[in-house]
Amino acid sequence: IQDDVTGRPDELQNDAFSSVYESYTRHIYSDDKGDERKRVNFVRMLYDSKILSTDLQLSRLFKVLRDPNISRKTIVILLSDHGEEFMEHGSFSHSRHLYNELLHTPLFVKMPGLSPKKISEVTQNIDVYPTILDAIGVSNTFPIQGNSLMPLIPGGKKSGYGYAISSKDYFQKFSIQNNDWKLIADFSAGPKAIPSLRLG
Repeated sequence: IQDDVTGRPDELQNDAFSSVYESYTRHIYSDDKGDERKRVNFVRMLYDSKILSTDLQLSRLFKVLRDPNISRKTIVILLSDHGEEFMEHGSFSHSRHLYNELLHTPLFVKMPGLSPKKISEVTQNIDVYPTILDAIGVSNTFPIQGNSLMPLIPGGKKSGYGYAISSKDYFQKFSIQNNDWKLIADFSAGPKAIPSLRLG
């Protein structure tokens, strides 16, 4: 199989980006503290190369979706499970903290017949599943977390919690936020009991 954008065989491209990933993790966990700015810039560059890899694959998908017979009956949802930290709060990667560098992730939804618009309400990834059910007219008969985002599309307010909850259970860290405020609770130095945060 050959990549339509770069003309390179897929297996060569995958091998190339495997070495990028290895270099990325090697620099993240390096003990070299000599020139932190240079190290951060290099790790950012490696991360950007992975974004390029994703863009190349998405371009192939979008090429297929240009077919009207496909696009008129296809819902496309692009999202990310987390962001990445580049020493903004003293560390790399995405494992320890609950700052917005990690939690403010993209969510793109394209539905047939709907014009593009930007929505600034707080959402959660668990909202995607009930949104899909709502969009295709399937009734949910069992309890699920999350709320449909369909009420946001005509410009209304989100029906539901209006806040987002995140956690790093292993590090005993939890956060809750809305459009205006965010609380991060760190229990790692306190009692062993982890608080239970429930939706509704």
